Amino acid sequence: YAVCVWVNAEDRTSFWNGVREVGLVLGMCKEDMEAEEACAATLQRIRTGGRALFVLDNVKAWTDLVVENRHLDEWCAGDLLITTRMQDMEDRDGYELPPFCAEESLRLLVSHGEG
Repeated sequence: YAVCVWVNAEDRTSFWNGVREVGLVLGMCKEDMEAEEACAATLQRIRTGGRALFVLDNVKAWTDLVVENRHLDEWCAGDLLITTRMQDMEDRDGYELPPFCAEESLRLLVSHGEG
């Protein structure tokens, strides 16, 4: 992956702010931008920069992953890894997994990032 973005996505605000923080650290957005605008700018830069992995932690509603009226999977040029306790992800492909230890998590990410 060219970039890995791991954010708390418990709600729309935490998702936007998490992506905004990534954008600020990587110089993809400006400090004076509102959270959604900064999120959009960051996602656009990531999209044009190569294959990315988005890890969205603790998603409670798929509808929270919207930026400027576009769902996150429309912004992505890469893979989405979503952690959630929701039983129904609205026809999204997924696997129910037990909690991983740190070693298992790292092994999974590395093995899928090599393809």
